[in-house]
Amino acid sequence: MDWTIASLLFCAGVAGGIINALAGGATLITFPVMLAAGLPPVAANASNAVAIAPGHLPEAWALRARTKGAIERAKSLIAAGQGDVRTSFPDLAQGIPFSIKATPNVYLSMFDPDGPAVMPKNAAAMEPVPFMWVVGIADPIIFHGKDYVFSLGAKNPKSKYMVTPSMHLSTPFQARGAIISWLKGL
Repeated sequence: MDWTIASLLFCAGVAGGIINALAGGATLITFPVMLAAGLPPVAANASNAVAIAPGHLPEAWALRARTKGAIERAKSLIAAGQGDVRTSFPDLAQGIPFSIKATPNVYLSMFDPDGPAVMPKNAAAMEPVPFMWVVGIADPIIFHGKDYVFSLGAKNPKSKYMVTPSMHLSTPFQARGAIISWLKGL
């Protein structure tokens, strides 16, 4: 793969990640870029069903405890017509608390324990496309087990659950070869 195509794929991945975090729909960017880069349509489509080191669990007790008051505040701001006004809200990533700036609408979509960012709910609604779930052995989500999300979304016989010898942040690096092999095998 030449440098231009690799750069294009990287930029599309970053843009897609930002779009997914804000509103969803990254496939509108990543799928055509992958096709333009020469990936076969099946592999390009399946790459949108690879969960590498997933970790956003708005339904988990630690995040619910950290965000309960903020969720109530976001709902109040939305009810008051201020759903699109950016403000500070709490977050928790890998056990580290910090603040983020977001609109109440976006914050609620990501942190509501009954909202659209709850992975088991999304996995259960997936079409039967090949789905790969990659988690590190030292990543906290591993304690939820294979049935937490993967089994709900793995409706295709080519779906794969993979555990790597890694922590959350090193999982993409550790799994890169296996992910590429899986995509090529589709």
